[in-house]
Amino acid sequence: MRWRECIGVSLTILGSAVAVCAGGCSPAGHAEANAPRATAQTAAAQEDTSVAIAIDFSKSFAPFDLEKKNALDALLQAVKTGLKDHWPSGTVYVSAIGTSGLKQTPPCGAAMSYRQTLITSPATKKEGQITSKGALDQWAVECVAQLVKRSARVEEYTDISGAIALAADWTRLGTGRKLLCVFSDFVEDLPQGSERAAFKLNGERVLMLWAPQSSDRSAATQMFRRLDEWEQRFRKAGASTVLRVQIAGLTADRMASWIP
Repeated sequence: MRWRECIGVSLTILGSAVAVCAGGCSPAGHAEANAPRATAQTAAAQEDTSVAIAIDFSKSFAPFDLEKKNALDALLQAVKTGLKDHWPSGTVYVSAIGTSGLKQTPPCGAAMSYRQTLITSPATKKEGQITSKGALDQWAVECVAQLVKRSARVEEYTDISGAIALAADWTRLGTGRKLLCVFSDFVEDLPQGSERAAFKLNGERVLMLWAPQSSDRSAATQMFRRLDEWEQRFRKAGASTVLRVQIAGLTADRMASWIP
């Protein structure tokens, strides 16, 4: 082969290599192409689902019978499914609905956070943090027991709006999806001279777990009118979704659409 032909072949090969590498064949180009995906995965892993549960202890709803105790079991089973199978991590806060939301002691203690890890250092573990499925199951059992026990001390009045306002303030601090459950007959009975608290939601998925009060059994229309009113309040306040589920015969499967 003559020297001019050799040069032509060499330039052709070199040009092809440059064209291919311009499409991203270098290690640096490959890393840059995948950087956005890695960043998105990291951000998703840092999202913490916030679950706020408000429990009604008013005289029209408490104390809790076996049906309501079973409903609480089903509710926490659904939350555990979300924590174990759907969310990278989550924090659950259970609050009480009573005469005054500001003066209620959380019936299940401080907020519980869950992120499953294989190895946990006592030096880095925070209060209320759970890192194993077994410990999460035990927390749920104890929480339901505390709720049933607390329901024996009924409240004279029902500040549902105030309890929801406090729950919304708490979920607002979360970095990920937000869920709110209200376990109640949705009869708000305030002390004389008190006004309904205003509340603003933050895109929560709201679950209305309801049961009728005794007077509703002879006047079902007033019950459904009351539920309609509360559903509209949740939507106008900023809820992304509102689900109404009756407590009677409640199972975790019936709440599956609440768990994204």
